[in-house]
Amino acid sequence: MNDKAIKLFRFIYGIAVSIMLGVSAVLLIAACLQIYRSGGEQIYTPEKVAAAFAPIAMPVYITLALVAGSFLLTWLLPTEKKRLPAQKQ
Repeated sequence: MNDKAIKLFRFIYGIAVSIMLGVSAVLLIAACLQIYRSGGEQIYTPEKVAAAFAPIAMPVYITLALVAGSFLLTWLLPTEKKRLPAQKQ
């Protein structure tokens, strides 16, 4: 892969990770609010938490996989070569 293709891939991958992190955060907040608003004597029972978090499990797992993949891609893809400024003589 050339440098432009690597930069483009990293850019698109970064956007995908950012979007999935945002979606997962919104879904987690919505699930927590749903648990809280359900009320009752015992709000945070394991059954209520499991029922509220079950629908959002897949987006959260995909987000975790993308984040883990970004760490792997950091090691696999070459990084940009930094240019040193010319020294004044």
